[in-house]
Amino acid sequence: MAVLWDLASQDQAAAARTEAQRLALAADLVEIRGEPPDYEAALASFSNADREPVIIPESPVFVRDQVMLGRLLVERRLPAIGASREDAQAGAVLSYGVNLSGALRDIADYVARIAKGARPGDLPIEQPRSFELLVNLKIANLLGIAIPSTLLARADEVIE
Repeated sequence: MAVLWDLASQDQAAAARTEAQRLALAADLVEIRGEPPDYEAALASFSNADREPVIIPESPVFVRDQVMLGRLLVERRLPAIGASREDAQAGAVLSYGVNLSGALRDIADYVARIAKGARPGDLPIEQPRSFELLVNLKIANLLGIAIPSTLLARADEVIE
């Protein structure tokens, strides 16, 4: 697999490499540079024949460019996995990440506790509790990727 990364997502890329090694998988980290980033050059190194999956971590640059990046990945027939629902909507086959509406509910809970008199410094720092899996069946079919019914059954949303 390949993991795109920039300065904002280098910790995610390092974690992906570590986990890939633990699973005995090869992970190529591909740094995206420049402003605007040169996605064409970065993706040119991928072989369509290998159908190497591309992981798109969470980054402000990737969020800003997700439509263009999704289009380039689909044009090159490269399956991608993103970190946000918008990645799947833009052309990734899958996305798995924090459920934004769930995170906003958690933030509202914090605000409510503060409004009721809790001191912000006394509140615990919490990790997100709500995640979502999206499957873009339209892109999977276009790329000739069969999605198992067990994965479809677990998906929070299927884009057809």
